[in-house]
Amino acid sequence: MGAYSKTEGTILIALQSVTHGPTALVKGTEIDVSTEISAFLTLYLGYTEATPNTTPPTFHVQGHTAAAGNDGWATIAKFTSAISGTPLFANMTGAPSGNDATTDAHTFTEALHEGKPLYYKDIVVLASSEWHYCQDIPDTTSVFTFEDPVGAPFASGDDIYEAEIFSLAVDLSALARIKVIFQHTGATGANCDILARMNTADSFG
Repeated sequence: MGAYSKTEGTILIALQSVTHGPTALVKGTEIDVSTEISAFLTLYLGYTEATPNTTPPTFHVQGHTAAAGNDGWATIAKFTSAISGTPLFANMTGAPSGNDATTDAHTFTEALHEGKPLYYKDIVVLASSEWHYCQDIPDTTSVFTFEDPVGAPFASGDDIYEAEIFSLAVDLSALARIKVIFQHTGATGANCDILARMNTADSFG
């Protein structure tokens, strides 16, 4: 078997803020995968508003067997947020020290958040925002993550929000195109930031 080839970091939906509402539909970039073998997709969701999320959003991963055309897309998988209450958040009181972020008083708990995703939002430079997994909540003014946040850097006033990360592997061998759609419509929901990325296995030389 020859060299193994893959493409990393294809952006399906660029990091962006989404305001909940009747037209809150983000259509990601359609990617030609006619010569690819398989893919691994990662879908990121970070809430940015403490508002009841009674109609939570959904990512739709769709594939097509034709090289062109708007009709005939089929949903391969969909992921609906499990956070239907009011998302929790904390304000940082300074730049994190390693994996420890000091915050104002928050209501994150070990029972609900340890091992779960959190969204570190840079309120000045959105592109510097990051998703991390919670390691520990030792008290009401600290948040520890598995890895060190390295944002722009993060500073006092930046926020930590409840978040979700979804992933899936997709067999592309019989597909022509793939895309992701993010839908956040319905009666009541919290604003959020989203990002969708993909790596593909391209060939075995």
